[in-house]
Amino acid sequence: MIDSRFYDFMPPMLAKDIASLIGGVIIGNETIPISCVASIDNAQICDLTYCEDWKADGEIQTSAGLVIIKENLVEKLPEGMNAIIVKSPRFSFSKFATKFISDKFTHTDSRVDANIETGVIIGAGTIIGKNVEIGENTIIGANSCISEGVTIGRNCQIGTGVSITCAYIGDNVKIGANSVIGKSGFGVVGGEDGIIDVPQFGRVIIQDSVTIGALCTIDRGAFDDTVIGMMTKTDNHCHIAHNVKIGKGVVMAAYAGISGSVVVGDYVMMGGRVGIGDHFKIGAGAKLGAGSAVLSDVPAGETYVGYPAKTKSKFLRETIALSRLLDKGKR
Repeated sequence: MIDSRFYDFMPPMLAKDIASLIGGVIIGNETIPISCVASIDNAQICDLTYCEDWKADGEIQTSAGLVIIKENLVEKLPEGMNAIIVKSPRFSFSKFATKFISDKFTHTDSRVDANIETGVIIGAGTIIGKNVEIGENTIIGANSCISEGVTIGRNCQIGTGVSITCAYIGDNVKIGANSVIGKSGFGVVGGEDGIIDVPQFGRVIIQDSVTIGALCTIDRGAFDDTVIGMMTKTDNHCHIAHNVKIGKGVVMAAYAGISGSVVVGDYVMMGGRVGIGDHFKIGAGAKLGAGSAVLSDVPAGETYVGYPAKTKSKFLRETIALSRLLDKGKR
């Protein structure tokens, strides 16, 4: 469910009005009211979702009240399912969702409507949004922006020029200067009107005793949460994309980047400029060498290096073999 602390919703709309807005053909109940949007797996009877493709066997599985689909998927609809037929479901869904739901980005200081505990220090020029909660003895540097609904725990240190939206932050968290937490993740889709952004409606959860370096970005989830586990430490200039789940005690050196929906186990170590492709799983205790491009799952406890990344032993064998071939060719 989309968190109303961070997002505003238009009044519920009837299925026929949504179909008219996106230029689709409706199947089923035209008057079913829709009050929110959701992923196909988590949608409920009051939600709109979409299905771009269905590769699984059998019928489309969802509890949504209304599904945006392609014409060739009509035969996979369960009996009684309400749907809108369009050419590009993801594109049409994104166009509608962007208008239907908006984030509560803060432009003006409203700290009189915030819950600020004793001992909090807020630097000059910092904007505090409505319904923000800040725990005791937390320090927020100058010229930062803490948007509506954000909660920050006790004894935190937030640097200058930091932007935080759509986030819950635990105790004893440090965030370096000019980092951006909770902005929309990267997603685009093409359609008849060109390329548009895919809206992101999730949150960022930063657990206790996490350190985020300066000039880092942590994107909110698309529908789910981006989660940073307790005691995780990132260097400066790191990027964590939407829906990433990071365990506890993870260490990321400078310029490490994690693509969307990656799962990182506890106590993983990443060298500088490590890049991880989307949807992969990094097992607990794994080590990723500096400059590695991780394009597969990494088993727990393994050390991967190289471009593309592979086990350290395999990388070294291949490097030695290549060196010998080159030396042989020079003779």
